[in-house]
Amino acid sequence: HSALKIALFFCAGALLCRTEETSLGVQEYVYQYTGYAKKTPVIFAVFTIASVGLIGIPPLCGFSSKWAIAQAAVLQGTPLAITGCVALAISAFLTGLYLLSVVMEGYFPPNDFDESKLAEITDPGMRMKASLWLVTAIGLGLIFFMPLLQRILASYGASLI
Repeated sequence: HSALKIALFFCAGALLCRTEETSLGVQEYVYQYTGYAKKTPVIFAVFTIASVGLIGIPPLCGFSSKWAIAQAAVLQGTPLAITGCVALAISAFLTGLYLLSVVMEGYFPPNDFDESKLAEITDPGMRMKASLWLVTAIGLGLIFFMPLLQRILASYGASLI
């Protein structure tokens, strides 16, 4: 979760850096990034991957953590645990709603969108792109270590009881 969230913040920072040097001025709100995916494909690719992972779509690591929480809640079977499952589903839906709306606007601007105003916008340099891909790879790579991490935490938790 945290690595993917960091990737989203890196994307926001990269977009801020890319827009402050233009005649548009700093574009600091996500609703201002309509149509930017064509001009900043790396930033929007990372943003899309991190968004999908954070929402919890399988097989990305955001899913495995949500699944583990939901399984534990169902095993408890108490009304509070079931309420937690419902809250988890609602939060995943709301996360999808606000993140995917940015992705959709970035890739599919409205028909009346004037693309010429983005003429100065470009992807960042190689170092910034490398850091975007690195943090995304860490976030995605964690899916392979989740079973091991869960076993370690379960055995540690059992030793505390």
